[in-house]
Formats: sequence, C-alpha cells, structure tokens
Amino acid sequence: MCQHRLTPAGLALIAGCAVPALAEGPALSNILYLPGDSTLGPAAGDQTAPAIARGGDMMLAVWVDASTGAGAVSGIQGDLDVVAARLDATGQLIDQTPFVISRDAGYQRDPRVAWNGASWLVIWENQSPTEFFYQTEILAARVSPDGVVLDDAPIRPFGSDGSDEAVVTSNGSDWLVVTQNFAAGQGGIRARRIAADGSLPDAAPAMLVEPTYYLYFDIDIDSAGGEHLLTYQGNSTWTGLRFTADLAPVGAPLALPPLRRIQSNGSSYYVVYNSGNLILGSPMSVDGQLLVPGGVQLGNGSVSAWFETDVGFDGTLWWVSHKDAWEGLTFQRVTSAGDLLDPDGISIDPANDDTNFAHRVTGRPAGGATAAWQDLRAGGVRPYDIYAASVVDPSMYETGSPISLAAPMQTQADIAEGQDQYLIVFTSALSGGQRVLAVRCDGLGNALDAEPIVVGEGPDDASPAAAFNGQLYMIVWNDGGTVVSRRMDAQGALVDAAPLPVMTGGAPDVAALAGDFLVAVTDIFNFPHFRATYVRRMSGATGQPIDPDRFVVSYGNFAQFARATTFDGRWLVTWQDNFSHDNPQAAIYARFIDADATVSPQITALYSSGGVPDVAASGDVATFVWRNNSLANANNYIAGRRMSPDGTFIDASPFVVSEMPGRQLNPVVAWNGAQFTASWEDQRNQVAFFDARTEIFGARLATSGGPVVDAGGYGVFESDAPVISPALASLGGERSLAAASPFRDEPGLATYRVGLRLLGAPDPGDVDGDGNVGILDFLALLGSWGPCPPPCPPSCPADFDDDCQVGITDLLILLGNWG
Repeated sequence: MCQHRLTPAGLALIAGCAVPALAEGPALSNILYLPGDSTLGPAAGDQTAPAIARGGDMMLAVWVDASTGAGAVSGIQGDLDVVAARLDATGQLIDQTPFVISRDAGYQRDPRVAWNGASWLVIWENQSPTEFFYQTEILAARVSPDGVVLDDAPIRPFGSDGSDEAVVTSNGSDWLVVTQNFAAGQGGIRARRIAADGSLPDAAPAMLVEPTYYLYFDIDIDSAGGEHLLTYQGNSTWTGLRFTADLAPVGAPLALPPLRRIQSNGSSYYVVYNSGNLILGSPMSVDGQLLVPGGVQLGNGSVSAWFETDVGFDGTLWWVSHKDAWEGLTFQRVTSAGDLLDPDGISIDPANDDTNFAHRVTGRPAGGATAAWQDLRAGGVRPYDIYAASVVDPSMYETGSPISLAAPMQTQADIAEGQDQYLIVFTSALSGGQRVLAVRCDGLGNALDAEPIVVGEGPDDASPAAAFNGQLYMIVWNDGGTVVSRRMDAQGALVDAAPLPVMTGGAPDVAALAGDFLVAVTDIFNFPHFRATYVRRMSGATGQPIDPDRFVVSYGNFAQFARATTFDGRWLVTWQDNFSHDNPQAAIYARFIDADATVSPQITALYSSGGVPDVAASGDVATFVWRNNSLANANNYIAGRRMSPDGTFIDASPFVVSEMPGRQLNPVVAWNGAQFTASWEDQRNQVAFFDARTEIFGARLATSGGPVVDAGGYGVFESDAPVISPALASLGGERSLAAASPFRDEPGLATYRVGLRLLGAPDPGDVDGDGNVGILDFLALLGSWGPCPPPCPPSCPADFDDDCQVGITDLLILLGNWG
C-alpha cells in the first residue's frame, strides 16, 4: 500500500508510489441547505477558557470553542479554536454568534486579550507543525471595534521556538506579549512588542528574566504610568520588575506579597494577595508602594474558600471578584483610596455556585463590571458554555446568560427514498439537549417543509435512520440506551402519537421489505465486554414489533456499527466485529434475514482489519464498503467488495475504493440506478498529521468488470472548514442525492448544518428530478414561465437553455425528452 507523510514542504511519497489524480466525477449541483431550525442557543460542544477586555465603549470576550469536534464521528476535526464576540457598554451581546479569531488545524487555546486604545490584540497558544512533529507557538491577531480580524495571517511574536503560556498588556499604544518557554535548556521570561499596525518593532524578543534551574510561575504583565510591570513567582518568592515602554529596566526589583491578582487602571495598580489565611487588597503605585500598608481584608480563607480571583476597573471603582465555594461568583467594590464598600460581597447567582468556573472580569464602560466564565448548567458535567453577567451595585446585577451562541448543530443525516420525494432525518443539537428532525425534499433537493418536523426530543436523542415501505416512513433513533421508532406519512404527518420502544441498543439502522421493517442495532451480550448484533422486525401497519423480542444475528466478540438494506427479497445486515472489547482490529460480517425471520449462515465480507461498514444493493449485486485498517493504523482507506444474491463474492478479494494521503473514514454507499455511489470523510488535504479536519469525497462503483469508475475519487463537499456525516440515496437515472454537514461560520450559524447536493445532472426536461419527464414537469415549467429571478442559475430548474428565462425553447426541450 502507498504510504505518505505530510511535511511543511508538502507531500512526501515514502513508498515511491504515485498519488492517483482526482477524478472528474459526475456533475454537482449547488449545495442546498435545509431551511428553518435557526433559533440560536448555547452552542453544542465545549466552550471554555474565556478572557474579556474593555475597549472604548464596548468589550471583547474571547474563548476556546470545541464545536467542530462535537458532532464528529471521525475524531476531533478542528480540535480547539479561538472565537470572539463583542458586548456593548452594558454587557449585552453585539455579535449574536461569535466570529473566528483562529479556526486552524490542531488546537488553538488559552486566549488572552488587551486593548491599546484603537483595537484589541488577541493572543493564543497554537499547535504549529514542524518538519517531523509539532510545537506550541504563541500567535496573535488584532481585532477592530467593528469586530473585524485585521491580520490575514497571524502575528508570530516569538517565531517557531515553541513558546507557550503567554500574557499580554498594552501601554495605550503598543502591546507587549510575555511568555516562558518550557523546553529543556531554554526557559526564561521573554517579551516582544507589537506595534499598533501589527508590526514587530524589535528585531528579536527581549529576555526579561534569564533562564535558571527552576521554572517561573504565575507570570503576569500590566502597564501603568507609561511603564510595564512584570510579576512572577520564582523559587517561592514573588518579584516585580519595572520596564520602560521600550523594555529598559527601571529601578530595583520589587519584593511582592503572594499575589492572587494584579490589575492596572492606566495610572496605578490594585493588588489582591494572601497573608496567612487572610485575603488582602490595596491600591499600589507604579513604584510598588501599597496605598494601604498591610492591606484591607477582603476575605478569610479559614471561613470561606476563595477561588479564581480577578480584578476590573470601571473608571471610578475597582471590582474584585472571586468564586466562593458556597456563594458562587461574588464581587466587591473598592474605592480608589482602597476603601472596601462590600465586605460581605455581592453574590450574583448562588443557586448555580457549582456550575461556573474560570471567570474573568473587566470594568464596564457604563460603570460596574462584566464577568465572563465557563458554565455547565445546561448539561450537568458537560458541555461547558460561556456565560456573562454584569453587576452595578448590590441591588442591580444579572445572574448570567450564555454568550457562546450558535444555530443548532445538524449532523448524522440519513436519507430515505420515498414516493416522488426523499426524507432527510438528522440530529439537531444545542448545549445540553438535542432533537431528531426530518425534512422532506423533492428530487432536486428542494425542501418541501419550511421548518423541520420534530420527530423526537431529548438530551440523548441521536443517530437517526429512516426507511420507506411504499406507504410510510419509519424513523428510528437512540433515546439514551433504547432504540425507538416513529412512523410518518408522505405528507409529513407523524402517524404515531409518541415514539415507540423497539429494543435496547445503539446506533440503529432500518430497512423495509414487503411493507414491514427490520431494525438492526448492536448491544451488550450478557456482559459489557461482549457485544452482539440484534435485529427486530416491526410492522409497517401498526408500528409495533412483529417478533416477541429482539434476536441475535451475531455471536461475535464486540459488534458495532450495524447497517441494513434489502437484497433479492431478503434483508441484508452487515456489521463490524472487533476481535475483543479492547482490540482495535475488527472484521466485517454480514447475514441475510428472510421476511419470516429465518437467519442465513454468517458471511465474511473481509476477515482482516476494517470497520464502519455500509452496504447497498441493486437487483443482482450488493456492494459493501468499509474503512480498511483499524484507527490504530495511520493508513486508513476505503475498501469494498461485491456480492451475488447467493452470498458468493464477485470479487476474489476486496478492492481499494480510495487510498489517498491522510485517512479516509466512515463510508456510505447507495445504488443510483446504473452504478453504486460511495462517499466518505476524507483527510487528503490535511496540512499536518494532526490536522483531523475532513471533507467529503466520493467514487462511482460499477456492478461488473473493474469496480472503481472514479480512481482517486472526486470532491463532493470540499471546504477548508470541516465537513462530516455523509449520506446518500438514489435519484435514478445515474444520479444520487448526497447529504453532509459542512461547518458554517457565517453570522447566525457558527456550527454544522446539513446540506444537500445532486450528483449527476437531471435530463433536460426533468424539472422535478424524479428521473422521468412528464405532466408534473410540464406543469412546473408553465408555472415558472417568464424571466428567472436572481440568482440565475440556479433559480429556474425549467430554464434548460440557460438564458435566464423560461420560454418556448425550454418547452420544446421538455417535449422532446418526454418519457
């Protein structure tokens, strides 16, 4: 097999084999996204590590977003990213969904933010590739008050030397970024100035504190009175170092008390520190003199537990904040003279004291303070959301509301072919809950429902699948550890008043035969270390089980990913069977099941190493596809094999559908009326080995002769952002309907959304895309007679001659292709 390695210089062919050229593939329609389901809520996926800074008459909150990995079957996708949203002077959101600071390969984490009087600078730790591995690097980008990222490429203040754990400040003009490198033999505290225009005025970073045999901790940098103040803990002592704007040392080092937090107001500082069990605070001059010698007692650690202390300044008052073990997020006001106004604190939401973590605070432009924190109240243990709240005085405060908003995340799509229509079922998720939704569409991918139909709703509802028995659809999905079902008619009406239990298990699939349905799942067999494949027949007429209980079709070791279809008047079920519960190696098996529940002998599609199979059938050929090799092997590719109705294989051994650089994962397959069409998640365009982002590629597979029509595959959904969850259905006439979930960062979305695409152009005259030219197409043409509205194309499916109007020429084309 070909082996490849991605390096900064490009693709290296290790085994000396050629990379197949990308196939041209069938014609692709524009992507049509499903309508509706757009009400914003807390974003799916963990949102963590917030930072917040005032800037002029607004504030900028930044945080780490893990949305791209939230709905992905194939790993972490974009891993961690840095996003931001502006808040107005009172702390209310300006940007209803966050905008992207960095959504690059690998992780971006631990953001910090500072304002220089004209714009913000956001810094973060970035996973950056090296020739053979990767390193952590500090990157930066400026953000304007309009919410525009001003730097096309991130600023690299320390170059490729592996810096991490950085802090940032501004003296009102330049920014100063400070970091410590944890690499052996390097260390030390270094700094780099960044000018207002994003340039680096110094030729190299400045070493502020030389490396030594121990590390430095709690490094912070602030600016006041035209100076910078570096504070850090080293060898159990706290030190402050003063520097001019151009980083020349000022005066002698300052011996500081054990600091909890230090914050500047532009002309002086406020420090919060420990003295035994006491938590003390005092304003401090630029030269390190405490305005209140001995400090003012803010809290007592022997009475209550203080965590996560922070300080903000609103132009008049200091705002000291901390998380109290019993009262939650708590604030205290302190005057410029150091007088404490709230000795008992202002607890803004004690009812949720155990849900908020990692808070940061800044002074509000309108007076008071605004805090941002990560909060898990939506989902218990996970996921985290970013909340914000403002406080003005003891009688005027907010309890917090989410600011990490997005449209519902749409993933796990499946397509059922109905009568002159198609049903798309998918999972729609926000933080702490999700729904199973359905949308009907026509043969051109146009939605027939303005809003999705809610099929199921619950915190654990996921993994939907659907099939059509000629009259009704049956939709199945996970509801916790139980698989449930619900029937729907062709008009979109739910036949069952509520979901009906099918059996325990997970990740179900369903197929229809002779009016009834077969549901296939995998579940624990006797003991959690063993899993089997189970099936149960369901009545299409009543929705109730036909069989008194589910029955086993595999007695393997650890079954997963069951899939079902119909072939030659029988059901055909395939699954992955790991050799043991802790062994990544697995084989692909299959079995026929007759309409009367008679189970055939087990068929081995591949006894080697593979997983996540799918199967589709024509009249006389069934085609299996799967991911070859376990995920422990870096060389994952898509393989396949064809089978006759008698269970014998057409291919003497499995064939390669697509083997390209990176991994090829999670394939699906469908019959398009003349050929099979496969699609899968593909990492061939990854920029480094840790780049887990996938796109959707595909290939057509013949029923006889050489199986792969499109060597190397063709792009189905290509994007720099992740695309996941492929699904396929036949449109007939050598055409397929493809679904996938591209990640969309447009305002009002910021999440995965299900899109549809036609593979193969419809015949001229086939307005509704059903594979036939007939009366419905004639009526649709007459209904769109005249000029086409923009955008043209594709606004007029009946504009066959592409002149942006429907007229006599288009009518003649339709009549000439009648039938």
